[in-house]
Amino acid sequence: MKTSSVRIGRRFAGIIFLSASLVHAEVPTTIDFAGAPVTVLTEGANVSATITSEGVKQLELSFTAGEEYPGVRFVMAGARDLSAHAGVEAEITNTGGVACKVGLRVDNEGDWQAEPGNSEIDEIASGETKTIAVTFGQSYGAPGFKLDASKVIGVLVYGASPKQTATLRLRRLAPFGGTSPAPVVVQPRPAAPTVKHTLVWSDEFDLTGPPDPVKWDYETGPHLRNNEASHYTRRIENVRVQKGNLVIEARREHFEGSAYTSGSLTTRTTFPFVYGRVEIRAKLPRGRGIWPALWLLGWHNEKAWWPETGEIDLMEHVGCEPDLLFFSIHTLENNHAKSRPIQARLPVSGIYDDYHLYRLDWTDKTVTLFFDDKEVLHYEKTGDKMASWPFSNPMYLIMNVAIGGNWGGSKGIDDTIFPQRLLIDYVRIYKTRP
Repeated sequence: MKTSSVRIGRRFAGIIFLSASLVHAEVPTTIDFAGAPVTVLTEGANVSATITSEGVKQLELSFTAGEEYPGVRFVMAGARDLSAHAGVEAEITNTGGVACKVGLRVDNEGDWQAEPGNSEIDEIASGETKTIAVTFGQSYGAPGFKLDASKVIGVLVYGASPKQTATLRLRRLAPFGGTSPAPVVVQPRPAAPTVKHTLVWSDEFDLTGPPDPVKWDYETGPHLRNNEASHYTRRIENVRVQKGNLVIEARREHFEGSAYTSGSLTTRTTFPFVYGRVEIRAKLPRGRGIWPALWLLGWHNEKAWWPETGEIDLMEHVGCEPDLLFFSIHTLENNHAKSRPIQARLPVSGIYDDYHLYRLDWTDKTVTLFFDDKEVLHYEKTGDKMASWPFSNPMYLIMNVAIGGNWGGSKGIDDTIFPQRLLIDYVRIYKTRP
């Protein structure tokens, strides 16, 4: 095994983590990151780093308890454009004898407390290897500072507490998604051969009144998930068919202890299904605090639950990001709780002005999402493990408008916007035929 010892180098002016009094050391080597070299700097008096080479270059880290947050920073020669990727991930092994919490942060220029930077933290048990992933635009599993992924100047791996002692091995640091060699694909692929489809289930919302009870059931109750502020009801004020549309209306009103009401329809008891094409033509509500979603959830019971059973988001939108749509796939291995969803973010101007078509093509080997018939996200089966491919089992449709919550309410709720309505022109589900 070859090693390179750490030497004390000059203070790097761009290091801005915590305080200017930190001690920095330069590891006398560079590593490759996204096709170009970066400089490796230790950060803090209570950290040491050694490059080892045993077939693959790795970085051995040692953090000792002290008053400073220890870290190792990877400094770009200039701002790096990573906008073709979904985020940055680090594969880290805890080679020490106790569990420790490790953070990963991606930075733009400027003071990290005032300027954009995205972070994630995870606990790694002794002997365990984990991949910590920072998805651009998210921190700690929720929307974070608006990091400009086209101007990344550095990546930091750090001990999440100055009071812990840890020995770590950084095995890999790389962008994921997009054009990087990652297990998820977020870029469009070549068009698949044309296939034919047979309509097997639909609702054109032609009749005025409550939704068809043969086709739909309701989710009801307060704060069902994600710390939402709304109470879902089956009242006509919140869910109705009117003028050829399904209307899901979010309202500001006091109802059974909640300050807001809304609606959520599901096919869990009426039409769970496996494979096919789903098309939903919809017009979105707007405003800070609104969180509409069109999604499939895997059938669950007392033995299996989210994310083990899988989730496919045909569309999510948060009103605090008025020009963005989100398309996501969640599995046990890749999900937002682990800060690593399989996700595409699509900038769309004027999203509220008209109806748009949200589509899913689901086969026994692939999940593909479309916006107005243009592919935005594709995921392929790579094995039979349910942790990475739960999509061989029944799923059901959910259409809802959340108010507030971890993501929808991350920038507060604007009480002046209500009522807001999600309008759905039709829902159609097809089966593929030869």
